[in-house]
Amino acid sequence: MVLAATFEASRAPLHLADEQAGIRLTDSHVGVPGQSSVRFTHELALFKPLVDVIINGSAYAPGGRPAERVSVEVRVGDVQKSLWALGHRVWAAGSLTRPLPFTKMPLLWERAMTSAGSKRGGHCFQRTLIRSTTRWRLPTNRAEPSSVASLFGS
Repeated sequence: MVLAATFEASRAPLHLADEQAGIRLTDSHVGVPGQSSVRFTHELALFKPLVDVIINGSAYAPGGRPAERVSVEVRVGDVQKSLWALGHRVWAAGSLTRPLPFTKMPLLWERAMTSAGSKRGGHCFQRTLIRSTTRWRLPTNRAEPSSVASLFGS
């Protein structure tokens, strides 16, 4: 048996969407499969004791006023996850600039922090050394709450 439902969080409380998506037989991605965020996962599995929760959305600055960072949180039952959406940053003189203020930041894997050697999606928070040359990659637009103090020096 497969059970699936589509909900909307555009207004409180969470409610069933007027238009329900059908059962998905394959994953769908934002861009190229395997190189971009999963927009929706398939719903077929021989055994699946837990649920998948995929957030398709953006972080918005409070009141529409540009902000360098915005707290994002999701709760499903007893599970709570939070992170900071950060404005675009660049490497300058060996360190990261402050995040540029934004009003809307997409929540995508491509903007998430990944390891230095990762070849799969994501932005890297540190420089990487490849074949004796330093190659800089774009910094992340997302950070765990515990790491934000070190990003801002407070």
